[in-house]
Parts: sequence; C-alpha cells; structure tokens
Amino acid sequence: MILIGSISGMPSQNTIKQYVDEGIYHAYNRGVEKRNIFIDTQDYKQFLRIINDILVDPQYRIIKKGEIPRKNYFNCIELYSYCLMPNHFHLLLKQQNAQDMQAFMRSLLTSYSMYFNIKYKRVGRLFQGIYKAAMVSTDDQLIHTSRYIHLNPVELKMLFEYYPYSSYQCYANQTSSNFVNTSKILTYFSNSLEYVEFVKTFNIPSKDVIGYIAID
Repeated sequence: MILIGSISGMPSQNTIKQYVDEGIYHAYNRGVEKRNIFIDTQDYKQFLRIINDILVDPQYRIIKKGEIPRKNYFNCIELYSYCLMPNHFHLLLKQQNAQDMQAFMRSLLTSYSMYFNIKYKRVGRLFQGIYKAAMVSTDDQLIHTSRYIHLNPVELKMLFEYYPYSSYQCYANQTSSNFVNTSKILTYFSNSLEYVEFVKTFNIPSKDVIGYIAID
C-alpha cells in the first residue's frame, strides 16, 4: 500500500481545465440551481447506461433497433471511480489525448440532459454551467480522490458500502462493471480488501489530503 506523504505541500489554487495527454482528473457537476438531476432509479441507471454505451469496447455494445449509436471513447477514456448523488456526480478518469475528456463529458451530459428533459417535460439547461475538472498530479491525490468519491453517500447519511450508484462495490468485489477500471487504483494496494480498509478506516479525511481537487 502507498505511504501517505506530507499534506502541507498541496497547491493552494486549483488547476481546473489543464488539459494534458494522459492526464487524470476529478470531474464533477451539479444540477442548475442545485436541483436534483436524478429523480428516480431509472435516472441513475440511464446515466450509467450512457457511460456504458460510450466507454465499453464497441464489439460489446448493444444497439437497439432504430437507435443512433453514440460516439465511442473506449480507447480515449478510462474511468477509475464514480459516484452519482441526487443533485451532482463525481467521476475520476484518465484521458488519452488532451481533448478527450472535453468530448466525452460533452457527449455524456448532452445525452443525459436530452433524456431528462424529455422524460420530465422541461426545457433549458440541466447542469450548472460547464463541468469542473481538477487534475490529479500525485499518487496520494489519486487514491484519496477515489476514497473521497466513494465516501460521498455519507452526506446522505447512507452506508457507502451499500450505495448502489457508485463504483465502490466494484472495488469490494461485490459486483462487476464493463466500464470501471479498478486496476490502476488497486496497484497501490496488496489487494482489494486492503483498499476497502483504506476507504473505511484511514484516519485523515481525504478532503484534507486532496484539497482543491475536491472541487465542490
């Protein structure tokens, strides 16, 4: 397991929107006026279905009859962690080329906004402006950003271990996903159980370690 170094050297200002090849980012957005962007179970599943459609290997995609395939980012984006909350979401991802994340996020948020507005008979923006994305620069920041994302359901006074709309259970070996890549984070741990213990018991709040990368 990686050893956590000094926290005091963290930058005081964020590096949002520094687009670089092979950059790793914490991407985040919330509903306009902090409104809920997920109303029912179907909404959460639709958001994840869109991610699945645009991230999985094209040979495994299932296209319904009459459906126009979305552009695929299988070789462009790796998704390490995610958590969907009622009025916002968190993604921890890596892009291959400097502009891949912008294109991926545009496709994801446009597709979901269209679905949401049709379903709920509304017009206008669903999300609060352009998404935020803070670059992750160190190993400490990487594993603690993943931990921070997975602990988000605590805000809802829910047990994060059983929260159905995060990637935590992929790490705990309780479920599998076609679009979550757990291998990068787990290289810093002996096994998935050690990562689980890290998330549950590490004695410093991850937000104190990652600072501006929390971005919310």
